[in-house]
Amino acid sequence: MTAGSRTFPRTWARVHIGTGCPPNRKDAALANSLQELLAKAQNLMQNGRPKEARKVCASLVKQHPTVPQAWLLAGHAAAQSGDFPAAIEHYARLVALAPQAAEAHFHLANAQRAAGRDDAAVTSYRRSAE
Repeated sequence: MTAGSRTFPRTWARVHIGTGCPPNRKDAALANSLQELLAKAQNLMQNGRPKEARKVCASLVKQHPTVPQAWLLAGHAAAQSGDFPAAIEHYARLVALAPQAAEAHFHLANAQRAAGRDDAAVTSYRRSAE
């Protein structure tokens, strides 16, 4: 997707930040639901259907608001749809949940850059390198 002369790589559909599932997984049905929604959203994005993925991600972040990977996927889907302001919001939420994750700051910086917010992007890129 492009925003002016800026590009947003499709490879961002890859997910690297953990799911945030509790280690004891007392509620197996909830954990399975989370994994199914994550897989469905990622599959839709990888198949060039980011608008459909956004609907799944909306459900995902509503049901699992403390799961970093949900916000990561929501950000990817928004960015692939060309909605960089929404991507910035999602990635900012990801940064709030995973402030030590360099990848979170990097994705936020890329979305800020794509939206033309270069000063904010420079700050986020610096944070990703710390």
